[in-house]
Amino acid sequence: MRVLLKRNIVKCSLGIAGAIRDSCRAVATIVIVAPPALGRGLFLKKTMKRMKELIITAAVSVITGLAGWIAGRRKNVALTQSVELDNIEKAVEIWRKLAESYAEKLQGIQADINKISVENDKLKQSVDRLSDENDKLKAEIDGLRKKIATLNCDNKRLGKKFEEYSQTNITDNDKV
Repeated sequence: MRVLLKRNIVKCSLGIAGAIRDSCRAVATIVIVAPPALGRGLFLKKTMKRMKELIITAAVSVITGLAGWIAGRRKNVALTQSVELDNIEKAVEIWRKLAESYAEKLQGIQADINKISVENDKLKQSVDRLSDENDKLKAEIDGLRKKIATLNCDNKRLGKKFEEYSQTNITDNDKV
């Protein structure tokens, strides 16, 4: 009987549920197997003593388990917060690098825009100058066309006079 009871007490220290189950089994075993020679009072005292040991062992296991769970939970929460802060710091660093990169690109683009604006202003001035020159050349061409028209008229008139003169000269030569 003692071996059976010791085995049940050892099982009890393995866990709370096991302790409660084993304590009930031990009591049941003792009640069923208890020899009548021990006497009822001595038997109950030993049983109660062993029950107290089982309950104390179970209570210590429960308290230890709760304390470990609370400490572990605090540690896990702290670790989680630490990891979250590290992730946030990494994200901030990534965004900072991107912002600096874009700032540098923006400065380069702004410099290009300034160069293009200067070039555009020069081209506008060239276009204005060429437009003025073109207008002058058109006016000169119009003047030259008028002169050509006048000269053509004069040429026709002179051609007619020349023909008249040639015919009069031919007829005068015939007379001579």
